[in-house]
Amino acid sequence: QFHIHTSSEHTIDGKFYGAELHAVHQEITTGERFAVVGMMIQPDGTVGNGFFEELLRGWEHVLEESEALCGMNANTRRRQLAGHDDHGDEPIVFSPYELLERDDVSFYHYDGGLTTPPCSEVVWWNLADEPLSISVDQYMRLVELVIGYIDPNTCKLGTNAGPVGSTSRPVQPTFGRTVERVCPTSMMETSN
Repeated sequence: QFHIHTSSEHTIDGKFYGAELHAVHQEITTGERFAVVGMMIQPDGTVGNGFFEELLRGWEHVLEESEALCGMNANTRRRQLAGHDDHGDEPIVFSPYELLERDDVSFYHYDGGLTTPPCSEVVWWNLADEPLSISVDQYMRLVELVIGYIDPNTCKLGTNAGPVGSTSRPVQPTFGRTVERVCPTSMMETSN
């Protein structure tokens, strides 16, 4: 499962980012622990990010299907904003790990909690050290999709956005946790 929070729930060196993606993995023997691979998303690119565009198009298609299932009118404003072709009925297969554009990505790691209730301390966090750069247009579409998410089971808005559109838990103190930077072994090799 993966999801995106509008505005980051973590900071890197005190810096906030436009969004944060979480790829959530549940431990299979007891189901009580989770590993999350996260990455910051920053709308600072002059051109769109191709992999992120695939995610957006797929999510737009899912939203359109939810709107149709719930008998709502298609969101023409969203289509005009997006300016992209429909994908028809073809499902889009997407791996959030494709967004990690480099082979030498480093991560910040700590043991912490879920960012949604009950906020249990059961997560092994791994946050990419460099943000994913997307265009401002892609970010605006992302925010619109997150804020306008329709739950196909209830046909109601399915987001818990705050008054300013954020779906993130406020950044929490470290409470004495150790945050380690984990680098790929290729970065640790030295040449003689």
